[in-house]
Amino acid sequence: MDSCYLASEAKQDIAQIRVWTDKLVRYLVHTHWHNDHTMGNATYAAAFPDVSIVAHSETRTMMNGYLSGWYARHTAQIAFLKNQLATGKGERGMALTDAQLSAA
Repeated sequence: MDSCYLASEAKQDIAQIRVWTDKLVRYLVHTHWHNDHTMGNATYAAAFPDVSIVAHSETRTMMNGYLSGWYARHTAQIAFLKNQLATGKGERGMALTDAQLSAA
């Protein structure tokens, strides 16, 4: 089972696990490195401090390479998009269309 993308999703999964059993989760298995499968790791670790994360070594390499900068990349992207909305201009300084603004 992967740990989900959002902490809230991981918490929902953990709540369901606790409905099924009172046993602790001992293993969390990652099928691959994508952040929508691994970002809930900390939530699982908080709920089950002795949990072991199991994955292929290449999955770990990919997680370390991609996920280590994930927050900074997405924070910068969000700031960039907010600036576009605030100024009404796209990345080349052109005015955003009504369709672009309404899609935001």
